Amino acid sequence: GTKLAMTYHDGLRIFSQTDLTWWQPGALPASAANLGTVLSGSNQVGDWVEVETLKAGQKRIWVNVGGKRSRLGIFKTDPTASIYLLSPPPPHVGRASIRLSKASGFAFDDAGAPQNTVPKGATALPLKAPDPDTKAQWSRDLSKLRGAATTITWATLLDLDQDDADEGFACVAGGADDQDCYVIEPTQAAPHYLGVSTMRFDGGPADAAPKAFKKGQGIYVMHATGSGDTARLWVARYDGGGYIVEGVR
Repeated sequence: GTKLAMTYHDGLRIFSQTDLTWWQPGALPASAANLGTVLSGSNQVGDWVEVETLKAGQKRIWVNVGGKRSRLGIFKTDPTASIYLLSPPPPHVGRASIRLSKASGFAFDDAGAPQNTVPKGATALPLKAPDPDTKAQWSRDLSKLRGAATTITWATLLDLDQDDADEGFACVAGGADDQDCYVIEPTQAAPHYLGVSTMRFDGGPADAAPKAFKKGQGIYVMHATGSGDTARLWVARYDGGGYIVEGVR
């Protein structure tokens, strides 16, 4: 089809355009084509692949895709075949929330450490806990993804992409993954777990947990952690194509 999938921890890691990636439970569909088979079938290197031979004889491989030149990496040998997978961009649903900065009304103490309170002029969104069945499903799925039993340390439902349907937002402890907090998009087939990098909450009092809020026309989740030189403020938002986390300094 139009997506690249990799089997991973009793589920699928899906790669789409604009760096959008997610994990979902379930098996590969019968219609899926094996990438190795498709690659072998090409039997040629496209003119969009560029090979640079280094002094040590290694090969630096570049690709020119959509007018952008990107480095794939350094390899021992020349490529023997290449394929170009075309997929349509994901639909832009809902409404993007603009990026916030230190000037957006966040609170800082005298030493400059961010405080875990919503910014001035924002409206705090109440915690909207998922029902027990939904939370149990999230826990089961995330335990598969992370390879061990997990505990949901904070979770809420909110319309982060403002498409008139709630997503889930959950932070977990236990197991291991590149992320520790996730936006969970419900779909008819299976929920999509989209990691929001950098954010982490292992548990603790409510005032130390992430906070959801609305400011202007945007919906956000923030979390201030640490103290002194390690103090950080992270803000998650929907940027029109996916969910991202940005630091505020």
